[in-house]
Amino acid sequence: MRILIPYNLRKSLIFKSVYKHHSRCEVILDEPVITDDSLCYDQVSAEEISNILSSLDVHNLIHLIVLKERAESLAPSVTAIVNFGSRTGLQLTEWKKANVPPIHKKGKKDLVENYRPVSLLPVISKVQERCLVTRLVPHVQEVLYSYQHGFQKGKSCVTQLLEAFYDIGCTLDRGFESDIIYLDFANAFDSICPAKLVSKLKAFGIGDPLLKWFQFYLTERKQRVVVNGTYSA
Repeated sequence: MRILIPYNLRKSLIFKSVYKHHSRCEVILDEPVITDDSLCYDQVSAEEISNILSSLDVHNLIHLIVLKERAESLAPSVTAIVNFGSRTGLQLTEWKKANVPPIHKKGKKDLVENYRPVSLLPVISKVQERCLVTRLVPHVQEVLYSYQHGFQKGKSCVTQLLEAFYDIGCTLDRGFESDIIYLDFANAFDSICPAKLVSKLKAFGIGDPLLKWFQFYLTERKQRVVVNGTYSA
C-alpha cells in the first residue's frame, strides 16, 4: 500500500531532518572567573514590563497590537509570571516550543542546506528574555573578550572592520606585512552544548535560582518546521 504525503508536509519533514538537536555532552566545570559577586535573582517591576510591551514592533499582528496597546493593564500579570520563573528557576513548557520557518539564504532553492532556520517563540517569553539580558550583560561585561564585536552593544561588523583596517595600516606604516586567517563555524549556534554554556555561566558568577532557569531554558526545547502553514510534527 502506497501512502501519499502532502507536498508541504514532505518539505517540512526534509527540513526537520537536517536541523541539529541539542548536544548531550559531558562537561568539565570551568574555574570561576567572577568570584567577588554573583547574580542569582533580581525581581522585575511592572513598570519595566510595561515599557517593554509598549516598545513592541507590532508588524500589524493583532496579538502584538493588543499587548502594546494594553501594556499598562497586562503588565502586572506578565510581571508575576516572569518573576515566578526567575524565583523558582522554571519556565513555562509552552514557552520552549518554537516554530521554525526555513529562510532561503543563498544558492539554489531546491537544496535544503541553503536555508537558514529561524526560531519563532511566544512573544511573552521574549519579554522575559529581554529582562534577563539587561541584568546578565552588565554582570559579565568586564570579563568578555575585548576584541569580540558580535552581540555587544555599540559594536558590530563595521567596528570590527575599522579596527582590523587600523591595525593593518599601522603595520604597513612600520614596513611590515600582515597575514590574516578567516574562520567560519558552520551552524555555530545549533552546535552549542547547553551543558557547557551553563558551566560557563556558573564560572561567570551566575547562581541559583537564575542558573537553574538558564539550564531549564536551554534543555528539553521543542521545535517544528513550518512550510506554507504545514507543520513537521
